[in-house]
Amino acid sequence: MLTYNIELVLTNEQRSNYIEFLETYRNMVNDTYKVVFNLENRNNMKLIHDAIYKKNRQNYSDMAAQTVIRAEREVISTYKIIRSNKHHITEPPIKKKLSMRLDKCLYSKFTATSIRLVDPKKKGYRIIARFKLYDKINELFSKYKVLDPLVFSRDNRLFLSVSFNVPELPEKGDSSLGIDLGIKRLVATSDGLLIKGKEFIKHKRKIRYNKRMLQSKRTKSAKRHLKRLGRRERNFSKNYTHHIANQILKTDKSILVMEDLSSLKKPNRGKKFNNKLSQIPFRMLRDILTYKAPHIGKNVVTVNPANTSKNDYRGLDRGTRQGCRYYAVDGKVFDSDINAAINILHRHSKHDSSFVEPIDGFYRPRSQGCVNDPIVTYNTGSQAGPFRDQ
Repeated sequence: MLTYNIELVLTNEQRSNYIEFLETYRNMVNDTYKVVFNLENRNNMKLIHDAIYKKNRQNYSDMAAQTVIRAEREVISTYKIIRSNKHHITEPPIKKKLSMRLDKCLYSKFTATSIRLVDPKKKGYRIIARFKLYDKINELFSKYKVLDPLVFSRDNRLFLSVSFNVPELPEKGDSSLGIDLGIKRLVATSDGLLIKGKEFIKHKRKIRYNKRMLQSKRTKSAKRHLKRLGRRERNFSKNYTHHIANQILKTDKSILVMEDLSSLKKPNRGKKFNNKLSQIPFRMLRDILTYKAPHIGKNVVTVNPANTSKNDYRGLDRGTRQGCRYYAVDGKVFDSDINAAINILHRHSKHDSSFVEPIDGFYRPRSQGCVNDPIVTYNTGSQAGPFRDQ
C-alpha cells in the first residue's frame, strides 16, 4: 500500500466550514472516549453503541448519523488497539488532530481529479473538492485501485490522504543480501557496499547541539524554535534514510537480511553510547525497506545480531576486532563490517550465497553518483571479487 497526500481546492467559505466540521467531529470523538472509558466492559460493541449513539445524536444534532457512526467506529478501533498492545491507561485517550477517515457514506464520485464530500452545512448535499495534482499522483491513479481516504486539516488547509492498493510482486529467486548496521559506518552489505554517513552524523550533532542550547533558554521564542528544529531533524533523517534505502535496493538480491536491533539500546550501556545510538535511524531504515521492497519483488527479514561482529564468517575460531578491521586467527585481515554482514547473511541463508570476500585494504571511493546525493559509498576493488561459500 502506498499513501500520498493531496491538497483539496475549495472556496474560502467551504474550507472554513469543513474545518469547523472537523473540529466538531474531534470534540464528539473525545466525548465518546470519556463515555467508553467509564464503561465496565469496553469489549462489547453493542453495549458501546447503546451507551454513546443516542447521546451523541442529542449533543451533536447538526452532525449526520453517518458521522456519528464514524466517530463510534474510530473510538472502538482505538480501544481495540490499546487492548491488543496491552497498554494500561489511567485516563481516556485524546484526539488532537483534525482528521476523519471517510467511508462510502461520507463521500462519493472519487475520481482522479476530484471527490464529493458531505456538505457540513446542508444535510443531504455534497460539495465538489478538486485536487492539486502532480505527476506521481496521476501515475498512481492510472495504475492502482484507491482505498477509503482520510481528510485532515493542516495550517488552515485541507488535504486528502489517499491510499493506493499496490500488489506485491513475487520474489525473484532466493538470493540473499546481508546488511550490517552501525554507528561509524551506517550500512555495510555482504556485496561490499559501505555507506559511511559522515555528513549525516555531522549534521545530526549540529542539530542536537542547537536543541540543547535552545532548551537551556526556556523562553517562548526558544520553545517555538525548538519545535521547528525538531521538525527539521525528523525531515532530514527521513530524507537521508530514503536515500540509503534506495542505494540498498539497487542490489540484484531478492532477500534483504537485517539485524533485529530492537533491544540494542539499554540503560547499562551509558548515556553517551545511547545518545550516539539515538542519532542513527535504524528502525526507520528497516521500516522504509520493508514497505519499499515488496513493490520491486524483494523481501526483508531480520535475524538475531548476537556475535555477528565477533565470529569469523568462514567458521574458524574467533579473531580480534579492532575498529574497522577484523584480525582472523590464520593471519588474514578482513573488513569487520563486511565480515559481520556475511555472518548476518549466513544466519538466515544456509544454502550457497554469493558475497564479496571482505579483504581489508582494497576499498576505494566510488566515483559515480549524484552530486546532490549526501551518501558516501565505497565499493571493493578488482582484487576482491565475488565468490561462492564452499
